[in-house]
Amino acid sequence: MKNNNFDKRIKIFFAIGVLCFLCLEIRLIYIQIFEHKKLNSMANRQHLETTELLANRGTIYDKRGNKLAFSINLLNVYAIPKIIKNSNEVIEKLSSTLNIDKGELYAKFKNAKLFLVKEGINEKELKAIRKAKFNGIDIAEESKRFYPLNTLACHILGFVGKDNKGLEGLELNCDNILRGEKGFAIIERDGLKREVFLDVQKGNAAQSGHDIHLTIDNVIQHIAERELQKCASTYNAKAGMILVMNPKTGEILALANYPNYNPNEFGSFSSEHFRNRMVVDVFEPGSTFKIVTAGAALEENLITEDSKINCENGTFKIYDREIHDHEKYGWLTFREVMTYSSNIGFVKVGMMLGSKKIFEYARNFNFGNLTFIDLPGESKGVLRKSKEWTKASIAAIPFGQEVSITPIQLACAYASIANNGVMMEPHVIKKITDSQGKTISEPLPKKVRTVVSEKTAKRLQKLLEEVVKNGTGKAGAINKISVAGKTGTAQKIDITTRKYSEYRYVSSFIGFFPVEDPQVLISVIIDEPKGGYWGGYIAAPVFSKTGEEVARYLDIIHSETGKNI
Repeated sequence: MKNNNFDKRIKIFFAIGVLCFLCLEIRLIYIQIFEHKKLNSMANRQHLETTELLANRGTIYDKRGNKLAFSINLLNVYAIPKIIKNSNEVIEKLSSTLNIDKGELYAKFKNAKLFLVKEGINEKELKAIRKAKFNGIDIAEESKRFYPLNTLACHILGFVGKDNKGLEGLELNCDNILRGEKGFAIIERDGLKREVFLDVQKGNAAQSGHDIHLTIDNVIQHIAERELQKCASTYNAKAGMILVMNPKTGEILALANYPNYNPNEFGSFSSEHFRNRMVVDVFEPGSTFKIVTAGAALEENLITEDSKINCENGTFKIYDREIHDHEKYGWLTFREVMTYSSNIGFVKVGMMLGSKKIFEYARNFNFGNLTFIDLPGESKGVLRKSKEWTKASIAAIPFGQEVSITPIQLACAYASIANNGVMMEPHVIKKITDSQGKTISEPLPKKVRTVVSEKTAKRLQKLLEEVVKNGTGKAGAINKISVAGKTGTAQKIDITTRKYSEYRYVSSFIGFFPVEDPQVLISVIIDEPKGGYWGGYIAAPVFSKTGEEVARYLDIIHSETGKNI
């Protein structure tokens, strides 16, 4: 009987064991088949970690291969005060290790939730921080944009923010080209969270950004910036702009604005400093706009250089306007009207043309349109259609009033005259290459349109040369080089009275050389100079000084002797 009971118990235990085994087997099958993905994901989260791989931002070079902007990777030390228990000890250690003022650290520990302790630590400092093992002190590798020439070409280059995204200039306009693509890698950790293995192959490698090569020459850029700074400081100007261009290709060799800023420290400057006035600002051009009237009249065969015009001894009334010249001129040839920049003479030529023709040629010179320069924020300016003109507009627009233009539009208009009537699209980007140096894109110089015939352009070149030889632009002359150019002295509108101010002017000079084979165009614009305002007095000398150095640097040939200057 006892044996039977024992046998029964054995069988029951065996059955229970088999049942448990079957349950476990079923559970294992369920886990392996139905919960495999879920549990595998949990395991990966515990042992595998994804880390972001930063892409190298592309480098920006000048036309001779000098670096103007590039990125460097830095090790930065950060502090999270709220999780640091022994703050006094940490401050003492950080101060001595990183050579930081204790008072500065105490202030930050007291007020900040998270702050940068030091940017760009060296290997010795890194070892010391890691050895200390302070809780709440972290080290992060971060990319920093660096501009080795500081303020040079700042309005072309722009800058990037903390997130490595472009905020101004080419850094903004070409952000998708320069930025590259971030990647990621898989880090395997053990049970104590220690890094065991880094596998980039199971991740996605970062793709470096492309490099940009500019048409800017940093030597010419330096010359232009220096001369602009000197003039703006001497005359306490509100602002200033200068541009150097190859009129045959549209390549911009230098572009500068005053005031400028240092993109390495952009946070220390107001947004007013960031404006690229050369492409953003609009102004009434004054006498530099007279090439439109002159070009139209010559092209339409309404006048010749020797046509006589009565300049009314300096005062001329038309409709509700009274036009004045800065000197009292009587009868002048059209050549002299241009040489002495007679407003009255140009109004009379404008009346011969009529509003429709003036508008047609102004639009052909690209005023009121974008130039499509490869820089952000370009303005169109304001050129009203002829049907929107008042009766008195014909007494203003022919010599540059009632029309607003950008400096880059004006430069392109004069460049078309230098280039025998053909306007080229302005650009600062020469080519784009990948991180291995392979050319991705290298656009050819782009023709916009023929503005006037070659014959008319040649005649305008000679008229503008006479302005520099014998007229208002004498101060723009360059020793041993033939120069064609035009002065501009434009009154600004007083925002209070809505009338032209007697005290606020824009002074300008724009020209090119050598006349027989124009290779360089320079435009100088000074906004609200003090102690003088005539374009021939303020802006022309900047053109002359800049042009002389640029001609010497580019080895431009003497106009008459055929020798280098």
